[in-house]
Amino acid sequence: MTALRELQYMGGPFADGTAPDDFIDRIDMRSPAGNGAYVLTRDEATGLRVYEWEPENGSQAAG
Repeated sequence: MTALRELQYMGGPFADGTAPDDFIDRIDMRSPAGNGAYVLTRDEATGLRVYEWEPENGSQAAG
């Protein structure tokens, strides 16, 4: 049995939360708080794979 790995969300509505869905490359979201997507990437500081928030229009603040 393989261990369940959890990936970190960075920015956006789920900042600092985790999810076990590392096979998903992109999660598009629309909400009253803002539109954008979580994109699977590697955190430069830690080297870990994370979901990073990318606002749709580039002007929304992350988290």
